[in-house]
Amino acid sequence: MALALTGRGQLDYRFNVLGLKRLLALVSPANQASMTVLRKIGMKFDRSVKNADRGDRDIFIAQMGYPTDSAMPAEIKATRGPQAAY
Repeated sequence: MALALTGRGQLDYRFNVLGLKRLLALVSPANQASMTVLRKIGMKFDRSVKNADRGDRDIFIAQMGYPTDSAMPAEIKATRGPQAAY
């Protein structure tokens, strides 16, 4: 859960402080632990790509305004401050 909370904080900072609208994460399909964390923080699988230098990669995406509260895991929702906006 600690990694998911850290990741959620990073998304919040990038969306709410830096004003970014979309974030991408590239991960090896063999790295199930990283993909689990990405899903827990609300990132969604977008597609798989082949990279000549690094091999196959799965792309996950997060966009401003997503995830909605209804899609957010309860343990992450409980840590939000009243001013946090998703």
